[in-house]
Amino acid sequence: MVELAVAVPTIALLLMAVVDFGRFFYMGIAVHSAARAGAQYGSQTLATAADTTGMTNAATTDWNNSSLSLTVTPSQCTCVSSSSSVAACASNYCGDDAQATFVEVNTQVAVSSVIAYLGIPSSVMSFLGLPTSGNFTSQAIMQVQQ
Repeated sequence: MVELAVAVPTIALLLMAVVDFGRFFYMGIAVHSAARAGAQYGSQTLATAADTTGMTNAATTDWNNSSLSLTVTPSQCTCVSSSSSVAACASNYCGDDAQATFVEVNTQVAVSSVIAYLGIPSSVMSFLGLPTSGNFTSQAIMQVQQ
């Protein structure tokens, strides 16, 4: 009975840590996938590259997680020096094509640990090496098809 009383909470905490690890891993993949979906939408044509609402909608549709709020920041840049309406790209973007246009989509989401909801103090969590929350960010950059 004593061994069972010690083993069950330990195994339960280990199981919750495994669930959290898997959930954090999944969220990292989902945030990257959402950024990529937004960039894929924007990279179709010059018109979609300027459509920040469309890129945001594509990213949030791919995200499809109603319990967590995804922040999407799309932008566009061009290698053409005479363009005044679109921001200039960094020089490392323009190495292969001096006429290229790029879209960049940044995504971010804040995720809390499942274990944090159980009322375990954060000092215990940090002692065990378990995260209580995390911010997941991703960035996708694609050249616009012209």
